[in-house]
Amino acid sequence: FLVSHGASCDSFPVVAHAYSLLASQGAMPPTVIILGTNHRGIGASVALSARPWLSPLGQVDVDADIVTALTQLGYIVDETGHNQEHSIENQLPFLQHLAPRVRIVPVGITCMSLQSAQQLAQDLLAVASSRNVLFLATTDYMHAGEGYYDQPPRGMHLHTFIRQCDEPADR
Repeated sequence: FLVSHGASCDSFPVVAHAYSLLASQGAMPPTVIILGTNHRGIGASVALSARPWLSPLGQVDVDADIVTALTQLGYIVDETGHNQEHSIENQLPFLQHLAPRVRIVPVGITCMSLQSAQQLAQDLLAVASSRNVLFLATTDYMHAGEGYYDQPPRGMHLHTFIRQCDEPADR
């Protein structure tokens, strides 16, 4: 499942539609493995979190069994990258709304090689193969407009620019 992790003011309406689609699929698994972006590159390139997380809807516990299984494969618990990030925490109210007792496996990811990404995918699949989990990846769909590096040409409305950038993906 892929969903945006942008700021609430501009991405949460899109995120809400994504979670509505997820809700229409039936019961949520008890655990969600969340692959979130580590924008700042602080800490390990693949950083697990083992602490409970807080959202406006309360505490979300970590699935300690899966975190332990991943540490046994060589991945490390490193909270430093998670402390200043929003990509995982922005998902929590939506997940809690769908499944109030959901547990998570927060996986913060920064730059990595294709080989490392493939190994991570294989390891996650191996650990999750006998468990009822949902894989959730977060993304920035686009950084465009005032304050970002992607700027529409002078005189073009931001929405037109974004749609124009999406055209190749629509084909």
